[in-house]
Amino acid sequence: MSDRHVVLLDLDGTLVDSSSGILAGLHDAFRAVDVVPPDDAVMRAWIGPPVRETLTRELGSHGDAVVRHANAAFREYFDTVGAYESVPFTGIYDALAEVSRMGALMSIVTHKPLPLAEIALTQHGLDVFVQNLHAPPSPSMAVPKEELFAEALDATRPSTVISVGDRGSDIRAAATHDIAGVGVTWGYGGVEELLGAGAVSIATVPTELPALVAAPGLD
Repeated sequence: MSDRHVVLLDLDGTLVDSSSGILAGLHDAFRAVDVVPPDDAVMRAWIGPPVRETLTRELGSHGDAVVRHANAAFREYFDTVGAYESVPFTGIYDALAEVSRMGALMSIVTHKPLPLAEIALTQHGLDVFVQNLHAPPSPSMAVPKEELFAEALDATRPSTVISVGDRGSDIRAAATHDIAGVGVTWGYGGVEELLGAGAVSIATVPTELPALVAAPGLD
C-alpha cells in the first residue's frame, strides 16, 4: 500500500468541457438516421455516460441497426474532429497544480476512450499532473466506471483516497469502492443530482477544489 493520498478525477465535465464536440457529434448521429435531435440544452444533460448507452436509450425504439448507424456517425465526427474541440475549465490548471503541490497523486478515471482521453490531457497540458489514466482502451469498448475505479485502486494502492466528478454516476461508482466523492458544478450535473448521489462536498469553482480533496488532517 502507498503512503500517499490519491485523488481520482473524472475528465469530461470535471477537467475539460467537451460539450462542443459531443453536441456536434450527436447532431451528426441523429441526422444520419433521419431523427430530429432535441435542443442542445437537453443533449448537454446527457453528457457523462458512454455515448453508445445514450443513443441506445434515446434511439433504441427505432431498432438496433439505427443505434449502430447513429453511433458510427457520432464516432466518425468525434474521434477525428470533436476530440480536439475540448477546452479546459477556467482555473482547473491552477487547481491541479495546487493539488500536486500538496503532495497528492492524481489519476484519471473516465468513460472517454483512452486515445481520446490522452488527446484531451496532452492538448491542454494537464497530463503533467496525472500519474495514471484509467479508461476504456478503444471507442468500441465500454467499461463500467466501477471497474475503472477498481483498476485505479489496484494501480495506486492508496493510504487515503477521494474522487471528483460532475455527475451523480461518478459519485455512485466511486461509492461502490467506499470512496467518498466531491461533486463539481461547472460540468454537466447539478447540485441536487450530486448531493442525491451522495457527494460529501460540492465545489462550485475550481479554486475550491484543492481544499476539498486534501488528505485528511491537511489544511
